[in-house]
Amino acid sequence: MQEEVLRVLKMIEDGKIDAEKGAMLIDALKNNSLDSEEKFDVEEVTAESKVINSEELNPYVNNQCKSFDEKMLYVKVDSHDGDRVNVQLPMSFVKKVIEATGSIPIRAEGIDTKIDMEMLKSAIMNDISGKLVDIESHDGDKVLVIIE
Repeated sequence: MQEEVLRVLKMIEDGKIDAEKGAMLIDALKNNSLDSEEKFDVEEVTAESKVINSEELNPYVNNQCKSFDEKMLYVKVDSHDGDRVNVQLPMSFVKKVIEATGSIPIRAEGIDTKIDMEMLKSAIMNDISGKLVDIESHDGDKVLVIIE
């Protein structure tokens, strides 16, 4: 039995099973009472299943490394008549402006985008990151609002 307990501990150490399953196995070994109803599957984790594409991981790492106030608000507008606007504002500034004025310092005058400014303000004040607005109007105007 000592050998089996050591094997279970080695499986935990190698990450093949979690501690809870290991404890159940050791308890079962001590009690020698694995009935057919008490059997459970032990899923072995292989090195291949842990491989993560670095390109897939990169956005998550970047988002987790920055505090929300270190992030930037990006507003990109391409109008159908050729006008282009790219605005980058620090989130700390945007939040202070919202707190002081109650509105977002973004104007989309002349572009029919129907951006829900209250939703956008709520997302900013609740520290939500990512693509918040991605609109392309019927006449070709494009608006993109991202926090990253």
